[in-house]
This record gives sequence, structure tokens and C-alpha cells, in this order.
Amino acid sequence: MKYILAHDLGTSSNKSALLTPDGEIVASAAASYEVMSPRANWAEQDPETWWDAIRRTTQRILDDTGVAPREIAGLTFAGQMQGTLPVDENGQPLMNCMIWLDGRAEQQAREATHGWPKIEGYGALRLANWLRIANGVPNLSGKDFIAKLLWIRNMRPEIWERTEKLLDAKDYLLHRSTGRFVTTHDCGNLTWLMDTRSGRLCWSEKLLRMLDISLDKLPELISGTEIAGELTPQAAAELGLVPGIPVVGGAGDTVAMAVGTGAVRNHEFHIAIGTSAWVATHVPKRRVDVRSYIASICSAHPSKQLVVAHQETGGACVEWARQWVAGNGDPPTYKEVDSLVEGYEPGAKGLLFLPWLSGEYAPVDDPWLRGAFMNLSLDHELGHMLRAIFEGVALNARWALGKVEKLIGESAESLRFAGGGAASHVWSQILADVLDRPIIQLDRPQLTAARGAGMIAAHALGMVAEFDDIGGILTGRARYEPRPELRSLYDEKFELFLEFYQRNRSFFRRANQGR
Repeated sequence: MKYILAHDLGTSSNKSALLTPDGEIVASAAASYEVMSPRANWAEQDPETWWDAIRRTTQRILDDTGVAPREIAGLTFAGQMQGTLPVDENGQPLMNCMIWLDGRAEQQAREATHGWPKIEGYGALRLANWLRIANGVPNLSGKDFIAKLLWIRNMRPEIWERTEKLLDAKDYLLHRSTGRFVTTHDCGNLTWLMDTRSGRLCWSEKLLRMLDISLDKLPELISGTEIAGELTPQAAAELGLVPGIPVVGGAGDTVAMAVGTGAVRNHEFHIAIGTSAWVATHVPKRRVDVRSYIASICSAHPSKQLVVAHQETGGACVEWARQWVAGNGDPPTYKEVDSLVEGYEPGAKGLLFLPWLSGEYAPVDDPWLRGAFMNLSLDHELGHMLRAIFEGVALNARWALGKVEKLIGESAESLRFAGGGAASHVWSQILADVLDRPIIQLDRPQLTAARGAGMIAAHALGMVAEFDDIGGILTGRARYEPRPELRSLYDEKFELFLEFYQRNRSFFRRANQGR
């Protein structure tokens, strides 16, 4: 039997999985690394810590399973998206990577999107060009690739002069493995410098000219199902693998997770809750809703698009609460949080949590939003607050789901649930109740992105004949049905959730703009 080794390079750790071609995870391993914040609103990582995590988890899997390196048929990666890393001609990083959470380049985002008249904060002509060519626009918060690129050019000219290529996180791993400077269509799409129209899938000369960016600074574009190259002898020696094995392009974590859920056919939905959260579905052609900051991006397969409504914080809300509860002690485990939440009534005794701890992407592009507990009283206990957090993330997902369904003209019959949050049976039931849709909990949901990257590689290597066949291979672990008796409760709570946003968005802008 031949195996596929897949790595999911997340925000806080690398999760590795050894898979069979039918999606069975034989072994897994994880290694963590830190996010550095040298200044307010900065978020950086040292790329060397990524590669060290890849090396350690690879070796652990080989040691634990006894699988011989020659039995590894292919290597692939999923990775956090919208990072910006300048490297020299040898692929050596010239600074730490500004990861997706980094918001230092808000000024550059405003400069890149300037123009008159303005529509939703964007210059009309530039907005039209982006929508027509790239099917989306850079976020005004400064967290997208374009703004970070301009920040390097404007604020670190000495680094800009030495920059051979600008890479995302996964691109760095592909170069470290193969020696090639490549990125996949999905990651290229989120630079907002790519022509994503049908039959093109290339860097856009028009958009590059608009921002005075040289094509030479960007890596080559390939499909996620394409072989990026062969594992170099040096990389093989570092990882303990055999030189020359195929390295498949893979996908960004969002796109890989979509594949790993098995919801690969058009209009099949999934929801993911990790550090962030999103609702997504594959579609046959591009879709965009500028007002909601929801759009399709290139999928792992060149014939498909993936509509994504990305929420800035999902599981991060629970992690924040765990640390807050702990004080100077040990935080409660996730199982302990689950048990506590399960013991409190649906609706959290009228308590409402707003999950916007770091602004929001979708269904509103609003970097000034912040989190809050509303309607808090002396009657509320810790369990009510934790349950309100679970429900608040679910209410935001319901908002996003409604926007996606309206955009594509199709309703979700059910949603497959992936990411670390899907390990919680409590959250699975809350989502079913709040969304009023069946929720299909996946097996080993923390490894969904790694499984997805592995299945992309299985297709690229001819082990899975058709891309849509993946949907029949991967199945769920448990199904949670919405409880009809809670329908009116969560309908009312959702109305209050939306009303609070409408009434208070100007407050958040006044309180946080410029901070």
C-alpha cells in the first residue's frame, strides 16, 4: 500500500496526517509554534518554525507507524492563507511572515482602494476592475496580501529591494520542498491580483499596473491538483523521506477543508470552526456579494469555485474565554467547557454574545466591530456565559449562511461540520438548532484540512479518478437534527442579534477607529 503524507500548517500548529488513498487516517501528529505580536495589531511567524514543525511531525509519524519512507507516494500541504513573506532568490525569508491576522497595513489598504466616487469605501473604478477581473476586492482592514505588500514596499524599502518573490505560507513550504516558486490558484486568488475569469486563471496585468507591482515579484500559478515538483535531496534528508517523490500543490486551509469534508459537489455546504469560522459551498461559476464581503474563490479543482463567508473569530472566542476563566491557573479543558455548557438551558437565560473579538469579514466587512455580552445580569453564571459564546458564534454563522444561500440561489439541505469546534457534540447540536439545518459531524474533525489536502493529492496522483468521487469516499460520524421546540427561541434571538448590529455599528466605529 502506498500512503500520502499531508501537512496542515495552521495559525498555531502544524497537524500532519498519513492517509491511505481512500481517506483513512493511519496516523497523525501535531507540533505547535507561536504567533508573535511585537506591536499592537501585528501578527508574525518565523517560517523556520513552520519547517521545523513539518520535520518533527513527519519523523514522529514515521517512527510511530514504522512505515518505510519508500511507501510514501506523495507529499502535500494545506496552509493558513493571506500571509505575506518576502524571500530572496534562494528562498530565504527576509523578515518574519505577516500572517492573516496582521492588520498593520490598514493605511496601505485605504491607499490601494482610493478613488472617487466611493462605493462602500472603495474608489468606483478600482472596485469595478477588481470585481470584473478578480471577483472580489481587498479588505479595508489591511489584512489582505495587497496591503501587506504595499506596507513592505513603503515601510521597508531595503527589504523590498532584495525581494525576489512574495510568498504565502504554503508557497514557502512548496519552495522548501521542491525549489520552485509556485502558488496554487486559491492562494493566488486571495492576493486580488489574479484574473479568475473562466479559462484564464493567471496574474492580471491590468491589476498589477493599477498598483505598480511587477509580475516578477509573484510566484508561478498552478492548480492545487497539479504536481508542484519533486522532493529535493536536501528536503528529503531533513524530513527523512525519499528524494524525488511527487509534491502536490495542495490548497489553502479553507479550500483543503472544503475537500476534506467531502462536500465537493456543487451546492453541498459545510461549516468550519477553528480559530476563525466560515460557511462555504462549491459552485460551478464565480459569485460575489460586495456588501457582505462574500465571494467565491478558486477551488482546489480548476473547474470549481468555492463560495466562502469567512468569520474572523470562531473557536478563538472559546479559547479567549478559557484563558479568561483560568486567570493565573490552568484553563478548563474543552471537555469541561462542553460539560458546563450542556448543563445550561438553550438561550442562555436571555444572554447574548457578540463574537466580533477582532472585527469581522463576513457577512459584514467591518474592522471596528468588537465583542460583548449583552443583557448580562446578576442571575447569569459562568455556564450561561459560555453557552452564550457557543450560541453567538452560531448566530453569526446563521447570518452568513443566509447571505450565501441568497447569493447562489440554493438552500443548504445540511452542513458538514469541520474544524476543532466540530469535536464538540454540544456545539454540533447548538448549530443544528440555531441554523435549523441538520449538522453532520465529521470523524477526527481537527484533521479535516490535512485529510482534504491528502485527497487532493490522491486525485493528482491518479489514486482517485474523479474529483467529485471524493464526496462518496468521505462520510460523516454523527448527524444532529434541529429541535423544532427551539425554533421560535432562536428566531427571536437571531432578530435581536441583527438589531443590535444595526443600532450599534456606528458606536463601534467611533470607539475603535484609529486605535
